[in-house]
Amino acid sequence: MIEPIIKTITVTCAPDKAFGIFTKDIGKWWPLATHSISSGNGAVATNVTIEGIVGGSIYETAPDGTRLDWGKVTTFDQGKTFAMTWHLNNPPSLGTLITVTFKPHADGTAVILQHDNWDALGEGATEKRNQYNSGWIEVFETSYAAACQK
Repeated sequence: MIEPIIKTITVTCAPDKAFGIFTKDIGKWWPLATHSISSGNGAVATNVTIEGIVGGSIYETAPDGTRLDWGKVTTFDQGKTFAMTWHLNNPPSLGTLITVTFKPHADGTAVILQHDNWDALGEGATEKRNQYNSGWIEVFETSYAAACQK
């Protein structure tokens, strides 16, 4: 079994606000120029959307308006837990799982991102995990954290 990626940050806003920034406002802080399907094709996506219900889609909107699916919402517990399947550039059957929890903290909110189910990717899964481990630093620890400080 390949170990999950776990990233923890503390942000100065309350759990409900941190949750909303992660889910509802994701298109405002996600680094689409470098971390999207469109960026892999030399373009910049115009938005990323999370449909805020279990079973809802997570997708980016390409510059030409095309919808490019990233995954499905599996948990949407306002202010507490958000989880999704993640199959960026893969069919849904090769999806990993991302779970983000929001816990009250003396300084605001502890936000814990766990990315696992790497074994679903088969051969090359360890390499993909290592790439994502680095990617989550820019996406989660830098971009998301900065959005919470505004």
